[in-house]
Parts: sequence; C-alpha cells; structure tokens
Amino acid sequence: MQHLFVYLPIILFFGAYQFSDIYIATMVLMASTTVLLGVERLTTGTVKKAHLYITVLLLVLGTITILVRDPKFIQWKLTIVFWIFAAILFFSQLGGKKPTIQSLLEMALNEVGEDDDEPLTLTDPQWRGLNTAWAAFFLVVGALNLFIAYTYSEALWIKFKVFGVFGLQFVFLLISMFWLFSASSKNNKSANKEMGTLPDE
Repeated sequence: MQHLFVYLPIILFFGAYQFSDIYIATMVLMASTTVLLGVERLTTGTVKKAHLYITVLLLVLGTITILVRDPKFIQWKLTIVFWIFAAILFFSQLGGKKPTIQSLLEMALNEVGEDDDEPLTLTDPQWRGLNTAWAAFFLVVGALNLFIAYTYSEALWIKFKVFGVFGLQFVFLLISMFWLFSASSKNNKSANKEMGTLPDE
C-alpha cells in the first residue's frame, strides 16, 4: 500500500499530462491520492499520518494551482514534502534519540528476517552519519526540484518529478545499503578479532 500510495498517483499524473495539461493532471493527482487514502482507511481501518498530511498538502496546493492557474504551487509540493522529511530525520537524532533511519532499517530487516550469523552492527556515529546523509539528500533534491521548476520548461519538470526523483532515490538507496552492509561487516570482523584475542576463561 505504501508504494501504491506514492507511485500510482504520480503515474496517473504523468499520463494525464501527456493527454491534456498540468491543470487536468493536477486534478487527477488530487483525486487519485484522495481515493487511495479512502481505500487505505477501508482496508486497514486507519490511515498513516504521513499519507494524511501529504494528501491535505496536495489538496491545498492543487486547489490553489487550479484557481490561480499557476503551476508553481503544485511544483512546490515535492520540495515541501522532502524538506519535511529532512527536518524529521535531522531532529530525530537530537538529544541522544535513535535516528529515524536506524529505526526504519532495523524494522525492515526484522520483517524480512536478519541473518543471525552476520548481524547488522553500526556504531551510533555511523547511524547518525547515515541519517544526516539522508536528511541532506532530501534537502538537496527539494532544492533541485525548485531549480528545475523555475529554470526549465514545465514538460522537463514533469519528467524530472516522475523519473528523475525516483532514479535519484534508487541510486542513493543502493549507495546507502552498500555502505551500511560494508560498514557493518567491518564492525563485525573487528569485534570478532577482539574476542579472539581474549584469554580463555
């Protein structure tokens, strides 16, 4: 449901834009996101707060876009959402709290079943570094979205929103996972060496 909520409205938005204009595409985006929120409520009995907030933001900016006839309002939506994500990640690690990235990855690995022979082991500075890297990523992509929206054509921005953002997220996720498992493997090897040097009891 998470992937459906994120990608289906974007695909419908892109398709509507190809056959009409950004205002019709915006209405399709608003309608599809609202319908998916209703489906989530009916099938699960609840809705995720993130989905609710994004839908409300989309409805507000989409309505302004249609009424004012200025696509810049809907173009700001991606930047606002990404900057909110960046703020959540950054503030999650203040005051000695567990970073959001650590909580999400540990939860995901527990669901798929983590290999007991090679546990995921990162130090607190490493987790915070990864968390900060993702916060910076969302900040940069949010800024890049505005740069493209205000510098290039509307059609190019649509392609960036649909294909470019997904590609950037996918590549950064691959880099993050490669670094995460590499760092974890090194930590496990170091821990095993230290244990091996201890005298027998």
